[in-house]
Amino acid sequence: MDRTLIGYAHQSMAKLKKEFAAPTSAVGWAYGGESETDEIILISGASGTLPDPKGALERLLASLPRLKNVRPVDPGPLGGEASCGSGETTNAAGIVGVTSCAWVDAGSIGLVTFMSPGRSSTGRDRSAEFVTIRGQIQQRTS
Repeated sequence: MDRTLIGYAHQSMAKLKKEFAAPTSAVGWAYGGESETDEIILISGASGTLPDPKGALERLLASLPRLKNVRPVDPGPLGGEASCGSGETTNAAGIVGVTSCAWVDAGSIGLVTFMSPGRSSTGRDRSAEFVTIRGQIQQRTS
């Protein structure tokens, strides 16, 4: 995996950890991107006690200025609130479609970003994939 992409996920993770007075766990990693046309998925999240979950989600989404058409989506069985939006950026290979989905609940906040080199993300609904990924990385505590 490209160290630059992992670095982006770690930067996002560090930003999310700042939402907590005392984060209890955090994750930041990148998947895919083995060739210039492979999809990349960046995942970052943090847990602890969130004093203002809704405000944290709003701050997270506001920190992603290229994200357009942000809309609430079903957060899945783990609950809380979730939103997704899409946009585009460019790299050396050309256009990169970006879809980001974020969630927040009383004990966690996270971001899943799908990057599709050479393709537009406009109009592509990734919310079901987002719920699946969230379920794989976030576990309820009893």
